[in-house]
Order: sequence, then C-alpha cells, then structure tokens
Amino acid sequence: LSIPEHLQPLVQQQLNALETRQVQWQGQVWPHQEMNWDIHEESSRKPNGEEERLWATQIQLDLPNLGAVTAKLRFGSSDLHLTLDASDSATRAKLGNASSRLVAALTERGISTSSAVVAQHDNT
Repeated sequence: LSIPEHLQPLVQQQLNALETRQVQWQGQVWPHQEMNWDIHEESSRKPNGEEERLWATQIQLDLPNLGAVTAKLRFGSSDLHLTLDASDSATRAKLGNASSRLVAALTERGISTSSAVVAQHDNT
C-alpha cells in the first residue's frame, strides 16, 4: 500500500496517537483565540480494587470576558467527572452558577455526571 506523499504526515500523526494513546493540539480556534487541547488515556483503581481505563481531556482557553479557563473531563465506563478551573473569582462564580445547567444538559443527553467542580486555577 502506497500512501500519497501529502498524506504521510497525517498518517504518521494517527499512528503516533494510536501508539501513545495521546493527542495534543494547540492552535487558533477562532481569530485571536488560542486553545491548548490534550486527550489521553489514564488508569484508575475502583473501590473494589479493579483497574478502570479512563479517557481524560483538558482544554485551556484565555477568554475575553472570563480570562484563563481550563476544562478537565475524565470519562469512565459509566460516568463523567468535570472540573472547571479559573483564576478570577468572578469567573468561578459564573461557572459555578452555570454548572448545574451544564450537568442537566449532559444528563438529558444520556451522559451521567458523577462530579462537577469549579476550582481556582493553579498557575504552576
């Protein structure tokens, strides 16, 4: 099988993602708005000692009206853990007020959310 030369970088990226079980992307999502996005596989121990495979994703944005915001989502076999981080206290309040609507919208679409936390962004 011969891969056209212009597609070789894309195929190499796909093979790398399959091998490392991780995808990272950084770029402009709309004019003047940069985003960092990471998706990777994790393992976690359940209370019964069983190992569970999780998919985790993290998106970092610096939004004009909210400032620096990071969304972290961890998908287990049956539920979602959501953490929203922000450095500004007013932004944390807005995210906290909206988080119940977000969880309700996810639930309506069949996505069980076991935790939704709004936290102070760690600048380290």
